[in-house]
Amino acid sequence: MKHRTLTLFTITSILFLLFFGNCTTTSPLQSGIFTMTEQHVGNRTTGSGLTDASIVKKGEACSWSALYLNYVWWGPGESVEDAKKDGNITKVAVIDRSSLNVLGYLFFRDCVVVWGE
Repeated sequence: MKHRTLTLFTITSILFLLFFGNCTTTSPLQSGIFTMTEQHVGNRTTGSGLTDASIVKKGEACSWSALYLNYVWWGPGESVEDAKKDGNITKVAVIDRSSLNVLGYLFFRDCVVVWGE
């Protein structure tokens, strides 16, 4: 009986870690059903923007993954350079970040959004 209890505890612990112990996070605050966040990067010396560039164009680079796929693949993009290429931006004014998380770790997406000229 003691051996069976230990085996059941071990299997339960492994299953718990597999389903709830993911090390990847897509946003500062996790939710069990749905989370969508947006963060803004600013600079105190130039106001709300990073440089004195005007906000004329928008470029976005996103990466995504799904349940346990993130251990081997995280999708393309999610760099400032990729977002600049997407929006044909030469001078960056503002950088934002957005995250989407559905049903814990079932699906998650991270995006870098670059504004500039």
